Amino acid sequence: MKRYKTIDLFAGIGGIRRGFDEAFGDAVETVFASEWDAKAQETYRANYPDSIEVSGDITLINPCSDARVENVRTISNILFDSSSTVI
Repeated sequence: MKRYKTIDLFAGIGGIRRGFDEAFGDAVETVFASEWDAKAQETYRANYPDSIEVSGDITLINPCSDARVENVRTISNILFDSSSTVI
């Protein structure tokens, strides 16, 4: 089974991720989350205690040099690569 990668921008407490997880199960993997509000980040981490880091303000992230968010480097490929399927 092909596993799709998702990104959770403006993540809030993770409602969209919950929907993807419930609808697609193991067929999706969230590789990046961004949320600027500290309380929402705290709740997101409580809801999803996995290995991805919830990044702050998306406008402050440089995908070419920001080592905190290793998966960000693949976001443009996920979104714009014609061989990728975006769900």
